[in-house]
Amino acid sequence: MTNRTAIAKFLATQERKRGIIPAKRALQHIVEKARSPREASLALLLCLPYNLGGFNLGTVELNKPIELENRYGEKITRIPDLTIQLKDKRRKQATVLLDYDPAVTHAGGQRVMRDLDRENELVTGVQCPHFSVSGEMLKSFESVQGLVRQIRESTGITARDTTMSDLEERQWELWTRLFKTR
Repeated sequence: MTNRTAIAKFLATQERKRGIIPAKRALQHIVEKARSPREASLALLLCLPYNLGGFNLGTVELNKPIELENRYGEKITRIPDLTIQLKDKRRKQATVLLDYDPAVTHAGGQRVMRDLDRENELVTGVQCPHFSVSGEMLKSFESVQGLVRQIRESTGITARDTTMSDLEERQWELWTRLFKTR
């Protein structure tokens, strides 16, 4: 595995080779700490800027540990799949957490129960919207659009204005590249 810093160091040694400039521009969009290709794909789709076909929700961190107390008052660490920081043009900020639906992604009753318990702890301990997604949801572009609408409505952060007439087409193309082939 690699990380953004290692890639940046490598690119710095490549001087005038073909493709270096676009590769350096792409560095800012690398999402680290993905535990699966699907997590990285979802992060890119939701958070890339409009001109790259993303939904421009904000900045994302994958598998970021969150310290909180459980219902017994014990200090615990929970790690949502995606933590998204949304911001509007008036600098209003909000945080949203996303996880893959445990009933769909994990087999076995105990693992599902543990994941559901974790979800409840996140919702009560962090006091921000928490969404669950499934692989089946991500196979539908309309479902993804609906998820984005729900995220925006739950936070009160509206979409940034854009003059791009082909925005939905760009988003559909990115979604197709990331999810339709699976």
